[in-house]
Amino acid sequence: FASFNRLDMLHVDEYLFCCLAQLEEQNCLPLPDILSSCEDLMKETVLRAFLWILGIMALLGNIFSIAYHIKMVEKKTVTTELTKYLACADCLFGVYMICIASVDQHYRGVYIEYAKTWKYSASCAFLGTLATFSSEASVLVLFVITSDRLLRITRPFSKKNLTLRSVHKVMLIVWSLVIAIAVVPLIPSDYFKGHYYSSVCMSIHITRESPPGWQYSVAVCHGLNLLAFLFIFFAYGYMYTRIKSSSKAVGNKRSQEMTIARKMTLIVLTDFCCWFPINIMGQRLLALGGMDIPGEMYSWTIVFILPINSAMNPILYTISTL
Repeated sequence: FASFNRLDMLHVDEYLFCCLAQLEEQNCLPLPDILSSCEDLMKETVLRAFLWILGIMALLGNIFSIAYHIKMVEKKTVTTELTKYLACADCLFGVYMICIASVDQHYRGVYIEYAKTWKYSASCAFLGTLATFSSEASVLVLFVITSDRLLRITRPFSKKNLTLRSVHKVMLIVWSLVIAIAVVPLIPSDYFKGHYYSSVCMSIHITRESPPGWQYSVAVCHGLNLLAFLFIFFAYGYMYTRIKSSSKAVGNKRSQEMTIARKMTLIVLTDFCCWFPINIMGQRLLALGGMDIPGEMYSWTIVFILPINSAMNPILYTISTL
């Protein structure tokens, strides 16, 4: 492009050429990746720092939580077992974030030259699958936790309540379903076309872009997750009214059930507050209906709102066992 004395507007196949021409974003099409720049995979320094901070917090915090429930909690209960499954899911998201932060460090200053290779690489596909597995496992484990709490409060003597034996069978089904959801985009097909992920290998669809496979992403992230959290929201609202009306109930066992329910409510509602905004942003009136979402909001959603949930949960797990 050095031979052009004056180049005001450029429309090319890849943003790489916009970087080579050294044009402003508004003067060159296609537009760049929301999270990335010509130089770096993660263009915002503060978000780059949060990748490392929240990733390490999620990894170490959840490892500690798992170890705590294995070594320190003498009596195993359905609640402690479900908590360990949730910690495993959140721990994997910490691994994902640290890997993305490492890739950003590796391509620092020259990212755009390797952007296409990275997005189509097996490593990115693996990290995208890991992120999907982790996030969906967390959602469905929360669904199971809520269902268990609801049954124990409304029908404390029901034979349908989870036991230490049945909880592992239920979680085997849940994790098998999540694995299936996560690996579907890896199946060779004309639908996904080998390119399903963004620069951070995340499949959440809350932008106006329509990459191959975006309908599948919407069905999972904004369909399945939305239904799960609507159930969680109304279930805990109902449980709260039952807890309030039963606050004077007699009996230590009943009192313990109510105490555990209050503490588990804190965990689930925290997850709800992190995921529900993502579902809202992905609805038709926003990303799918023509109302665009600022790139900064997408960046903060991916790098801060979603990961902070995995990083904060270990603290809440400790509270729930006091």
